[in-house]
Amino acid sequence: MASITLRSGGREVESPAASDPLAALLDSWQYESGDGPCLSALEDGSVRLSDDLRAETRWPHWSPRASEADVVSVLSLRLATPERVLGSLNMYARQTHVFTDDSVDIGLFRVECGVRRRVRRR
Repeated sequence: MASITLRSGGREVESPAASDPLAALLDSWQYESGDGPCLSALEDGSVRLSDDLRAETRWPHWSPRASEADVVSVLSLRLATPERVLGSLNMYARQTHVFTDDSVDIGLFRVECGVRRRVRRR
């Protein structure tokens, strides 16, 4: 399952699109707690990957809630143009070790293509 987090003015974030209601809920828990992979990816641009959220320590408020909802893997990638940060692409899974190096590479490629297309349309 996947979602998009967008930053709308200032530091406000929202999830305008999600493939599953649980993905939207996982995002909202991050916004409430102020920690989580989509917020981390959005802030510094690093790829955020966790193969097993049950053992994750980077997001102490969000990870336990996600694991209790039976989501145990996450991959978050920042969405940005050269001018500004737009948000993040978030992918969630109910199995451990779902996201491979290829998943990360393909995700980064897709994000880059989408951003380039958006910039060209202006």
